[in-house]
Amino acid sequence: MDLIKTLNEYFDTVEESLNSVENINWQGSSNELIGCFQVGNNKYRIECIKQIGNNYTYTFSYFINDEWSYELTNLGIGGFSVLSTVIYGMDHLYNKYCPNSIIFSTIDDSDTRKRLYRSHCDRFCKKNNYKLSNRGDSKNLLFVLFKDNISETEKEEIFDSSKKIIEQGK
Repeated sequence: MDLIKTLNEYFDTVEESLNSVENINWQGSSNELIGCFQVGNNKYRIECIKQIGNNYTYTFSYFINDEWSYELTNLGIGGFSVLSTVIYGMDHLYNKYCPNSIIFSTIDDSDTRKRLYRSHCDRFCKKNNYKLSNRGDSKNLLFVLFKDNISETEKEEIFDSSKKIIEQGK
């Protein structure tokens, strides 16, 4: 019986963490939107950078050893509030600029995180009437969330923006 109680308490803590969005301090312009937030003693940054046309990259990093790192870390249960905050940040970008596409990449060995990203992308696309394309290998994935009801020129800008991101390696 103690096992069930312990599991229920753990799942309650995970659910609470998943539902808690940290306060994001946003700064920027129409070409760049930077959001910073903190979970515990860890500092995080979301960068939304305008690319070609109305297309934005979306990157996430954390501060370690006096620099911003894109390599992810496992923070246990607290990491779920990081995930929910990053998801909220993508919604903020959508609501503020309604981009033709949001492009982000992952460099991660964790299959669990990749499934979480994919699940979030599916929900985001369904909610906002976007399409999803993702390509990559077991470690590197590129996610492109995009409007489908746009002109051929705008679709070409999405392709060019994605190509630019791949060539930059980020």
